Amino acid sequence: MSRLIARFSYPKVKWALIILSALLLVAFVVSLVFTVKTYNDFNTWKTINLF
Repeated sequence: MSRLIARFSYPKVKWALIILSALLLVAFVVSLVFTVKTYNDFNTWKTINLF
């Protein structure tokens, strides 16, 4: 692993990790929003309210 990092320049590796982290964060937020939206949609179909 250290040889692989040494082969590439450090700034490139750093930016690649930053971009990868940002993409993962965006994917997580989008999936969370869709999960909450789907959960709320299924909850509106319930005929008996528990609250």
